[in-house]
Amino acid sequence: MVNPGQIAVIEANMGKLVSREVVDGDLQEIVKKNAIKYAQEKWEPTFSDFMVMKDEYESRLTIPIPKEITEIVKKNNIQLRREDSNTFVAILPVYYIIYESLKIDEDNYHDRGIVGVALVLSDEDVENLTNILIESTKKPIMEELKIEELEEEEEEEKPKKKKQSKS
Repeated sequence: MVNPGQIAVIEANMGKLVSREVVDGDLQEIVKKNAIKYAQEKWEPTFSDFMVMKDEYESRLTIPIPKEITEIVKKNNIQLRREDSNTFVAILPVYYIIYESLKIDEDNYHDRGIVGVALVLSDEDVENLTNILIESTKKPIMEELKIEELEEEEEEEKPKKKKQSKS
């Protein structure tokens, strides 16, 4: 059972959950500690880049929001937005430590080894982040890459078509 405001540290590699723990502490310090750990223990400099990326994820909160969570939101300056009459969405920080990334082609990479470090408010947040990491480290299907390339080409052509029609 997660206590709101704890930090989840979740590792996935090649579509599988490797480790998952929820700890107490300062988010930035836990990110730094894990970045050093994974750089030393798992990163192969001749094989892959090493990156730490900051991002955000959404956590849904049903009204009434417990006082404990309200205090965490205020303490951590977390942005809230109303989704509907019964739900708020909290925008929470997440850091991705990528220690194994393969170049598939000129424009595409596949991140095989990732550690997510995030402030969590519920067990559901931990499950959602776990699923995101597992899915993002699965081997991409070549058809998906081709579809993605076609979509990118279509997006690139749209502005060109608009410019041509104005001339």
